[in-house]
Amino acid sequence: MKNQEAEERINRQLGELPTSLEVVCRLMMMLRNPTQENEEVVEVLLTDKDLTMQLVTRLAMKDKEKLKQGEDSMDSKTEAEILKILFDAVLHMGYRAILSLVSALSVGQILSAEFRGYGYGKRELWLHSVTTALATQRFCEVLQDSNRAMHDPSLGF
Repeated sequence: MKNQEAEERINRQLGELPTSLEVVCRLMMMLRNPTQENEEVVEVLLTDKDLTMQLVTRLAMKDKEKLKQGEDSMDSKTEAEILKILFDAVLHMGYRAILSLVSALSVGQILSAEFRGYGYGKRELWLHSVTTALATQRFCEVLQDSNRAMHDPSLGF
């Protein structure tokens, strides 16, 4: 394989990665700061339109009133309405819940594929990763309860 062919192949594969991974990394850094402004968090979320739409859709589906109406789709919402939903979500759900949901939406897409090289079927690597993360978070909580923790337990997830 020539260098140019290899470079094109790598670029093709990189192009398939979701851009939301960068957003998740930025959010992880931002949300560790307890004085972080909500507006800045919303701005970062808005940098990835696909992730924003998934997040807003998930949040709207949790709203009982929206479920009863059933007609109000995300396609009919204006940008201002989406911005308000995001801002309200950050305000009401809190940083940890937003980060967990964003992480699940972005990384879950990658890990839900089949990984034959690892011996995992479809979604098995994702389930393994979530199980490991939950066990790590629980371990951190136990350490915190015994006053031996140095970090916030949610960072284990």
